[in-house]
Amino acid sequence: MIDIDTINSRLSRLSKNMKRIREIHGLTEDQFLSDHRIVASAKYYLIESIQICLEISYHIIGVERWDKPTDYASSFTILAQNNVIPSELAERLVEMTMFRNRLVHIYEDFDDAKVYSIVRSNLDDIDEFAKCISAYIYGTSKDS
Repeated sequence: MIDIDTINSRLSRLSKNMKRIREIHGLTEDQFLSDHRIVASAKYYLIESIQICLEISYHIIGVERWDKPTDYASSFTILAQNNVIPSELAERLVEMTMFRNRLVHIYEDFDDAKVYSIVRSNLDDIDEFAKCISAYIYGTSKDS
């Protein structure tokens, strides 16, 4: 059985993170890149937000006893295969998971301009994920 309290708690935290990230959304790229605290804050909130999406995905997949993910990113593909999220969204979230992995594991010198680009262009993907999860949990329309 899906733990509604757990999902709601994670969705609430996700919403707070998106609000905090959007506080810096209006900065110019120069303003963003010139303040290491802003860059670090954006990285942290993005990492945590993507991690929350992964945790929600794993919870649902486990409870529903769907195919076990082979890695973090594949959890979104499994949700798409089971009509929880659209496949196009799953593809974008897979990319965000790879971004998260690079940040967390510091596989390479990371271009902070990429973080700025994600803050400016990809936050709606996380919002869409949250709406899809709510729709799945509560059986409402994804457009609500």
